[in-house]
Amino acid sequence: IESLEVEKKKITTDFDVMCALKEEQNAQIESLEEDKAKLATDFDAMRALKEEQNAQIESLEVEKKKLATDFDAMRALKTKQDAQIECLNVENERISKEFASIGEIRLKQDA
Repeated sequence: IESLEVEKKKITTDFDVMCALKEEQNAQIESLEEDKAKLATDFDAMRALKEEQNAQIESLEVEKKKLATDFDAMRALKTKQDAQIECLNVENERISKEFASIGEIRLKQDA
């Protein structure tokens, strides 16, 4: 009987140790589940941020194309204006020569 009592105490102690170990493992599992949920939330937030950044990049690409188009239009306008200025300079030179010619004719007539 005494031997059985000792064996019973040993089994009870082993059982208590196993129960304590099980509780510790359950606490670890619960902690890991909480960490997993937090990581999932963080991952979702990161994914949303990435999508937002991709949308911003796309918007900037559209704006860049618009600015490039505007720049090309401005360059074409400048080229056209440069050609008009050149034409006006040629016309101005022609008119200046005509006035000079008229001035010479008047000088000859006055003389």
